[in-house]
Amino acid sequence: MLIAGLAAGVVNTLAGSGSVFTLSVLLFVGLPANIANGTNRLGVIFQNIVGVANFRNAGYFKSSDTLTFIVPALIGALAGAWVAADINKEQLEWIIGTVMLIMLPIIIFDPKKKLKIEALPERKRGVWSWLIFIAIGFYGGFIQAGIGIFILFAMIMMARVNLVRANAVKLLMVLVFAVPVLLVFVYFGQVMWGYASVLAVGQVIGAYFASKFAINHPKSGIWIRRLLIIMIIVTVGKMFRLYEYFM
Repeated sequence: MLIAGLAAGVVNTLAGSGSVFTLSVLLFVGLPANIANGTNRLGVIFQNIVGVANFRNAGYFKSSDTLTFIVPALIGALAGAWVAADINKEQLEWIIGTVMLIMLPIIIFDPKKKLKIEALPERKRGVWSWLIFIAIGFYGGFIQAGIGIFILFAMIMMARVNLVRANAVKLLMVLVFAVPVLLVFVYFGQVMWGYASVLAVGQVIGAYFASKFAINHPKSGIWIRRLLIIMIIVTVGKMFRLYEYFM
């Protein structure tokens, strides 16, 4: 788990989608889907604490973000976590396998590259904004894997928030809902604390060293993304029990 955490910290720093990697690892080592889904949440909290600390003093957080982005996401995340924790284990395996299949082309084509960095005139936010972020929060609470790209897409393409501030709010948003979401899984007894703690420590250490490595090796994310693709393919095979057809 320590090695997996180190690798996940590197993956999240150099290529993103670290939760996809950690969930894949937890499933690969044999944890039931519901336990893996809950155990995966502790590392998410620590990863985002580090990220939020970097943005906190830079002035990227506004009070309006709390109301129009974070609050509806929190509502959706609590609902999503409750559904995920209460769902049949076999059904959750199929859902995770399907989500991984959807994430595969997203990881391959990396749509984050197409998101514009320059500032855009922000759109007025209303009911639709709340509904969108409730849905995004529901997904984050339900499975978490790949949530970052959906948040960035919604904030930049729909709300017209510039990329730097969108990244900052994304980290704060996930941190805010990750804590109560973890408590939901704790309530249902679906967190294996030994794995979760060691994984979280590894993620923080991996992220720290990867951030330094990335400065001198800016193209290293390409190889990390390939590793992520392999992990997703293996996880899909495990969730759909494809190996049974070859035995």
